[in-house]
Amino acid sequence: MKKLPEAFSDFNLIRERNYVYIDKTEFIKKYEDTGAMVSLFLRPRRFGKTMFTEILRYYYDKALTAVADDLFRTSYGI
Repeated sequence: MKKLPEAFSDFNLIRERNYVYIDKTEFIKKYEDTGAMVSLFLRPRRFGKTMFTEILRYYYDKALTAVADDLFRTSYGI
C-alpha cells in the first residue's frame, strides 16, 4: 500500500519514493493558456497549492531539467 506524503510537498521526493500522488500536470497547459502575468491560487487549506507550485518549479527551472525530464516522462507514461 502506498503511503501519503505528510509534512512535505517536494514533487521529486513524492515521485521518487512512490507516495500517493494525484497527477495534476495537465493543469500546466491550462495555466499557460491563461496568459496571466501574475498568478494567485485561491483554494482552501490542503488543496494542493504548494504541490502545484512545486510541479511548476520542476517544469520551468532550467537547473532542474535533468530531474524534470525523468519526473514528467514517467508522469505521462512516455
